[in-house]
Amino acid sequence: SNSPVIAMSAVVTLLVLSLGSFNSIDAHPDQSLLLQKAFTLLTPNQTAVLHNSTQDQCISINDMYNIQTWKDQYNTNPLFAQLLHDERQMVQLECGEMNLTSNECLQDCEYYNNVLSWILVLVQGNATEIAKLMPYYTYYSMGAALFSYYDAGNPDMCSYNAGTYCYTPAMANGFPVQQHACCLPGSCVGEDALKVLHSNDFCYNTYADIFNNLGIPVLDICEPIPRDIDQPGPVIVISVFVLFVLLVIIASLWKQYLMEDYQKRSAMNINIMQPQSAAPTMNLFISSFNIQDIWKSFRSTRPEGKTQYNFLDGIRVWSMSWVIFGHSFMFFITAGASNLPTLLPGFGTPSVDPDYKYVVQEFYMMFAEYAFYSVDSFFFLSGFLATFSIWRQLKKYPGKKALNLCYLWVPLSYLSRILRIMPMMMYTTAIQWQLSDQLSGGYHVTSRDTYTGYCNADWYKILFFYANLQASDTETEALACMGHLWYIQCDMQMFLLLPWILLAFAANKVYGICAALVPVIVCIIIRLYYAFHYDFVANQLYPAYIPKNGGNQNNDSYFQPWTRMSVYFIGVMAMLIIITIDEKMDSNNIAFKLKRSIYFMLMIASGFIMCCLVFWPYEDVKDAPEKRWSLASNQIYYAFGRPAWGVALAIMTFALKYRDNSNGSKSMIKSFLSLEIY
Repeated sequence: SNSPVIAMSAVVTLLVLSLGSFNSIDAHPDQSLLLQKAFTLLTPNQTAVLHNSTQDQCISINDMYNIQTWKDQYNTNPLFAQLLHDERQMVQLECGEMNLTSNECLQDCEYYNNVLSWILVLVQGNATEIAKLMPYYTYYSMGAALFSYYDAGNPDMCSYNAGTYCYTPAMANGFPVQQHACCLPGSCVGEDALKVLHSNDFCYNTYADIFNNLGIPVLDICEPIPRDIDQPGPVIVISVFVLFVLLVIIASLWKQYLMEDYQKRSAMNINIMQPQSAAPTMNLFISSFNIQDIWKSFRSTRPEGKTQYNFLDGIRVWSMSWVIFGHSFMFFITAGASNLPTLLPGFGTPSVDPDYKYVVQEFYMMFAEYAFYSVDSFFFLSGFLATFSIWRQLKKYPGKKALNLCYLWVPLSYLSRILRIMPMMMYTTAIQWQLSDQLSGGYHVTSRDTYTGYCNADWYKILFFYANLQASDTETEALACMGHLWYIQCDMQMFLLLPWILLAFAANKVYGICAALVPVIVCIIIRLYYAFHYDFVANQLYPAYIPKNGGNQNNDSYFQPWTRMSVYFIGVMAMLIIITIDEKMDSNNIAFKLKRSIYFMLMIASGFIMCCLVFWPYEDVKDAPEKRWSLASNQIYYAFGRPAWGVALAIMTFALKYRDNSNGSKSMIKSFLSLEIY
């Protein structure tokens, strides 16, 4: 059970033995390790100066790391001795000109910022002075090495060794393109730390100059940015949450008291042969907030007579899992993963290795590259179920009353939709707006007002469901505040047409189905135009062609309702057709069922379409970048891909809804998608 502790102790012991005894370093052969480490910390300029001071003598590698070689140079070569003394005086002068507020930081600066001067200490052999160098070796080892790829040092060990950790990432568009950090002496904090950092050539200046020359700024964070959580915004957001929790607790305790009191009185009435007292009536507050009913509702399943669409739960769960998988891969790309050049050819580096198999070329990655179909599945379900919900309400109006009262139920359907979505949507927005910048802690937090600034500018666009319509090349931050809500905004914009389609359906079922077909056709026409006008492609993650005419496939297509609405209204059409069939069969007292052969044909057709849409594009990337789909193939796929996905879902839904189970057999697919766990 103590093996981890023993292993760590062994590692520490080996490290100590490898460094040798610092107090007797003059006589210990391991003093060469300190010299060798010092040479690795020299900048190219310092190495050149050191070489020149040896008067171009040829020094072998073995002699170079031998302390005696440099002692001989110090004693016999006045130029070398003068160099070491000059370097020591120069760094003292530079640190003195910084006007550091701490004398301890000034003394540390004189050692830390000129590694070349360490050689003077080593050749002089004073054990006390050599011991003073040891913390600086530690500081450098806890920071990033020169030109080390994605090395951010170790902030915890830097602090543990009484150092000041400075996080210095190179940032582009809010994301680090290179992680980096330096560990400074702990006596240097605040402005003193920044001054010492900016004068350090090995850890900072050489690295910063590279990215500054590329136009990429380097941040300097030498102390964690403090949280600013005592402002009105965060306080209000937290207070609302605490208030909600308190209401749930109060309502739950109140209901529990009433129920126990009722049971006690009922028991007393039985004992004295009195009539049973009425069960307590729960007021609106208790009914809304008590945890007992909330938990009961959460665990409840649909009654037997209302399980015909249970398979939609499975579609919803697996679509959500698909969304998570796709976004998990996208996170590595957008967050600046260290292995970014291996994910996509030419991504993160201008060079492309034709012999290297990139991650995006793996077959299984088709699930990530075409995960956007999971969102289309949600659009289909939204149109399908919203149609069912509104029509169920309209059936309560007898005869033509639904037509006559359209001025009432149409606005109410909008209001119901808004009340269902807006409260939680805006509270979630408030969390990102006021709290998200304050949640993270540590040195790697680069800002405390990023999302606050975005949401200050765009919160009302989210409130009124139109932020996605603002996305463009000129409005690059239109979706910066709760950008994932573009889906809700698209859904709401498409919902605006739904009551009017159902109004037409209430008047004449054929007219209603045709009305639902209109936005599907309009969407396909728009997608055809975009495909050939902008050269939009199949694979957005790894596009084969650059858009023309200023097109942007995300802003112009992905986030917009007019290019997404085909799937939504195919879902609407599917439900209208099902309603028509069910009502006709009910009026004739007949149950509509699919023959076994037709059911299998429909399921095979649906699966074939879905598999083609997801896996066929593997041909586009497996030999990339040398061999890609033609431009025409990309254009046709873009134009018809999403409508085809909606058709496949409609076919599958129709087949599962009307499968004949009268002989006792069950559909394996339907049973799997209808599991209660969903």
